[in-house]
Amino acid sequence: MEGVADSPDGQYMDIHDALNMMTLEVVGTCAYGVNFNALQPKASATGSREYSLVDACIEFFRGSSFANGSRWGMITALVPPFWGPVLRFLAHTFPDPPFTRQLKARDTIIDTS
Repeated sequence: MEGVADSPDGQYMDIHDALNMMTLEVVGTCAYGVNFNALQPKASATGSREYSLVDACIEFFRGSSFANGSRWGMITALVPPFWGPVLRFLAHTFPDPPFTRQLKARDTIIDTS
C-alpha cells in the first residue's frame, strides 16, 4: 500500500498528503496564529477551484525546479548575474505559463501574510 486508504465515498485518499496538511494546520495555528485552511475541501460552493495558501506554496516551489519551472529561470541560471535586470524585464514582458503561475502564487502568499 503506497500511503493510500479508501474513503467512505469510494475515492482514494493520500495519507501522506493528509498528514502533511494536518501538520501544517497544527504548526500554523499554534506557532504563528495563522489558519491555512489546509484541511478544507479544494472546491468552493460554486464548484470552481480556489487558490488557497497551501496551493500557492506548492505551486511556488514547484516552479522553482528546472523540470517544472519557467524557461526564464533556466536562462537566468545559465547567464552571468549582470544580465539579471534584462532577463527580469523580458520575463515580465513575455511570461510563459509556469512563470505566470509562479507570479500568481507569489501574490497569494504576499496577500496572506
